[in-house]
Amino acid sequence: MALLFTYGSLKRGFPAHHLLEKARFLGETFTQRAKYKLVAIDDGSEDFAYPAIALNGTQSISGELYEIDEKSFALIGVYEGEDYEAIDIALQDGVTALCFALKKSAYGKTASQHAQITTRQDKRQYWRLPVQS
Repeated sequence: MALLFTYGSLKRGFPAHHLLEKARFLGETFTQRAKYKLVAIDDGSEDFAYPAIALNGTQSISGELYEIDEKSFALIGVYEGEDYEAIDIALQDGVTALCFALKKSAYGKTASQHAQITTRQDKRQYWRLPVQS
């Protein structure tokens, strides 16, 4: 079993949450340090953009924490794809969890593919979901 921090499409109510059906939800949390950046990736292959944590920012990222088995973790790795890597990330309560972050080699994409997400409203709009206040 491993701890997994999710911040985008794997969260409850988002498109890939079904990949966590065997995981145990432990709660909502934030990254401990404000050294990340949440960006939207839009490669033109879908009708929506998807989020990524980049390691070169100044934000603390909100997300959800799960306890997950190895098989589910491997499936999520396939879903995330080659532009992401599993990293250790420190959370607000001192817990360290795995998190899929954008690989540094993927940072070179165009600026339009890496628009910074700064609000909850921004995040929901990238998936074309109803914006909630």
